Amino acid sequence: MLSQRTASGQIDWRLLGARGASPRLVKSGPKRSRLHYRGVFRDTAITYDVSGSATKETILLGSAQAPTEYKFQIIDKQHVRGEAKLAADGGIDFSEPFSAGLRRRLAPPVAWGKG
Repeated sequence: MLSQRTASGQIDWRLLGARGASPRLVKSGPKRSRLHYRGVFRDTAITYDVSGSATKETILLGSAQAPTEYKFQIIDKQHVRGEAKLAADGGIDFSEPFSAGLRRRLAPPVAWGKG
């Protein structure tokens, strides 16, 4: 689960059905960190690239036996994200800002193959 905390409240992003896994810090710097979780599903790992203005989640499929469908739950008890609206590019925009000058947005999913 990924949590975002601001002065106005907290939002939790949960990947449904994922196994608990301990993160491994792969890369860290003054402006960015990368967390890698192995074994969240069969033959599946997740990487989070976190910076001051964005979090990018990458689901890495290790074989043809890895799941091909994933469901997420957004928990927003204080309603800090506002209303969700489908964007023209397939992403989701939220009406309430994360902080001054930063908006919450789920980019459209992207898939690519190896080689």
